[in-house]
Amino acid sequence: PWGVFGGKRPLVVKGFAANASPWYQFGVLMQDTGTNPKAVSLGFTTGGTYRSLTAKNTGWTYGTWNHVVATYDGTTGRVYVNGVQKGSVAATGTVTAYATPVTIGAFQHLPKTSGNLFKGGIDDVAIFDTALSAATIGDHYTAATTPAGAPPGLTCPDPLTNNTLGTAASLAGSVTDRSLCGGEDDWFE
Repeated sequence: PWGVFGGKRPLVVKGFAANASPWYQFGVLMQDTGTNPKAVSLGFTTGGTYRSLTAKNTGWTYGTWNHVVATYDGTTGRVYVNGVQKGSVAATGTVTAYATPVTIGAFQHLPKTSGNLFKGGIDDVAIFDTALSAATIGDHYTAATTPAGAPPGLTCPDPLTNNTLGTAASLAGSVTDRSLCGGEDDWFE
């Protein structure tokens, strides 16, 4: 994320049929407010009932890449930031399916204005049909931040400071030195 933002900002959302409860089939959002500092939220619907988790003080930082993962395994929703679990919520049931598209960085049913869009870059979104384990999430984070065959402690360059155009709109396609990391970032799943 870039610049301070207050309200919830969408990373990836698969919404309900309207801008009304139960809100999402699933949604992962970030926010930074007085009551929810450095928070990551997971919202999802099971059996028509909306469930949510807001993990506060997760440790994500402005101006750098953050690896954010949310999972639901049929009994527990979990949020991970930079390879570490930051919160969980108990819930049972199958995620309710809605015939709506997945949106990245925007809410499906709200105007695409600056107040409703994610403020930052989003790279390598992946949606899996099964919940990843904590070990797998940790492995993905390590692989994303350590070049193959690199000595311990060497990490990939920060794409925000190593981009050729320096703009949010062009960040995903303009990162330099990607070969050092094998061309893979894997920063949001």
